[in-house]
Amino acid sequence: MASNRLPIVSGDTGNWGTVLNSFLSYALVSKTVAGIPTASVQAGALSYVSTINSAITTTYTIGSGGNTTGNETVLAYAASNAIAITLTDATAYPGIIHTIKKTDTTPNIVSISTVASQTIDGTNASSTTPIQIKVPYVSLSLASDGSNWYVI
Repeated sequence: MASNRLPIVSGDTGNWGTVLNSFLSYALVSKTVAGIPTASVQAGALSYVSTINSAITTTYTIGSGGNTTGNETVLAYAASNAIAITLTDATAYPGIIHTIKKTDTTPNIVSISTVASQTIDGTNASSTTPIQIKVPYVSLSLASDGSNWYVI
């Protein structure tokens, strides 16, 4: 009679055991980069690294801070001027998620644009027609489907 139990970590093979052992082989790593706490999942397909870039005060391209393949959170401080943020190429990193938050109370706008002819929720979001965050402390999380971006 078959046993009704969960697989044993590092002890079972086959469908469930292999899937569980593979899943549990990933490690959540916490570290501080330039004084900013970050966490990442290490290994295999889940190796996108999350980075928080705080106090961005000028034009910024996601990934330019060195995290070219990972999820990125941008805290945009537009107190002195409007800020234009460009997303990474959606075709290069399917499944990646970026979050942009306006962190000030001024009327200055945080604009989000795409590269090439990529869209955000089906809308052209080039540098001439970007998505805009006008309300203080509002954030947008955007996910790549491998072709375009979607607000989630």
